[in-house]
Amino acid sequence: MKQSVKRARTKAEEAQELLDRLVDLDLESGVKLRAMQLIDRLKLPMATVLAKVPGDSVVEKARILRISRQTYYSWLRGASRPNERQARIISDWTDIPWEDIQGRTRLSPRRLPLVPATLSPSGSV
Repeated sequence: MKQSVKRARTKAEEAQELLDRLVDLDLESGVKLRAMQLIDRLKLPMATVLAKVPGDSVVEKARILRISRQTYYSWLRGASRPNERQARIISDWTDIPWEDIQGRTRLSPRRLPLVPATLSPSGSV
């Protein structure tokens, strides 16, 4: 009898599924936008990006990227992401597109949710 093997889902996969469900719900645009940003961060963790930077130590990698060790560790933990200038420097060293490093891949204008117009007190838009 053939036994099916069910692979255990990782926490990242579970988080991805929850975020996808949030995006699909009819929520305000800010919530939807934040969920999309989090999905992009899950797809390309900074630990993966920083591992591709040349250098044998954190000090060396931080020097190459022109950042402090504290900034390096903040990115590594996922507490923050590089700004555009920093992402471009990382991209030059890793060949990863800077938009992907910043987590902007799904945030193209056609993917952004529409924000409903609000009425002025007179009732006009």
